[in-house]
Amino acid sequence: PTLVYYLDVSLPETLRRHARKPIAGHVAPEEVASWYRPHDVLGVPGEQVLGEALDEDQMVARVLGDLPMLRTGPGERGGPAPSAPEEFTSPRSAP
Repeated sequence: PTLVYYLDVSLPETLRRHARKPIAGHVAPEEVASWYRPHDVLGVPGEQVLGEALDEDQMVARVLGDLPMLRTGPGERGGPAPSAPEEFTSPRSAP
């Protein structure tokens, strides 16, 4: 099994996050904006879409919580089924 995640955030949020990174001094906000494509999901089976309502700790917890699926397979242990992307706008409750 493979875990695939897409971070679906608005352009203003993308620019805010970019400004906090070390590369921000080397890559102008205008350049980042030129790369931005809203809702540009990958469209692969089982893709998980993480929305900007989740903070970094919640996203990390989500990914770490999904790691057991690599041993058991999608759809088990309360994990997402691989048939369609699922958007998360709040943390998933424990299985």
